[in-house]
Amino acid sequence: MTIEHVIIAEHRTSIGLSFKHDLSSAEKLDQLLATRATDLPVVRLQDIVERLAKARNVLVLMPGPGLARLSNIVRILSDCARGLVIVDSAVDYLHRHSDILQYLKDTVDFSILVTDLDSSPTAFRDVSRVLDPVIVVHAHGGNEDRLDIVLELENTVCGTCQVDVQYFRYVSYCPGFTDGDRALYMTHLAGCRALVLGWNPDVEQCLASKPITRIKKLKLSMAKEILQELRWLGGFFLFF
Repeated sequence: MTIEHVIIAEHRTSIGLSFKHDLSSAEKLDQLLATRATDLPVVRLQDIVERLAKARNVLVLMPGPGLARLSNIVRILSDCARGLVIVDSAVDYLHRHSDILQYLKDTVDFSILVTDLDSSPTAFRDVSRVLDPVIVVHAHGGNEDRLDIVLELENTVCGTCQVDVQYFRYVSYCPGFTDGDRALYMTHLAGCRALVLGWNPDVEQCLASKPITRIKKLKLSMAKEILQELRWLGGFFLFF
């Protein structure tokens, strides 16, 4: 059992996660992707990891007040990183700053959007049209009713979930309590360097772009725990 399995198993109940509901959502996403795959592009998590590995350095944009610094350093960071990973509600910032969005479109080789589908629908749609990212949709017990959107997306789609079962055709297990630590887990699997802007685990005010509820605070605390273990296992994360 890996460390992320242990952490999730220890805290699943305390933050209100239901294995039954998580499994139901994952099964639905797998069925939707099977339907989608007959006409539209679907990739698996391993394909994402291989793409990240080729980039070596990846710019990771996380939702949070730290994104306000992006306009000052985007050119420096994009010169170092040819891949871009956008974490869920960070699309809201890019949607408000069309000049930065266009600059990223012109400079990065590829982009990935990691989401559990709770960002602004308008920002999600518009940023996806401009950057054409591979969209990594994460299924959990709280978003089963939103998963049908994968049938409408023109982008390439990848499916992930938080139940480690082996019978899914298209959905892969990706541990974590937030879209942010799941994104960093992917960069760790790829063995690439993550240049992270927007969330700094050592700076409290940069932990989230939304009000921090008790459950959110617990999830962020556990995300930091996973991040520490990934660092111990050799993960390279540089926070700006």
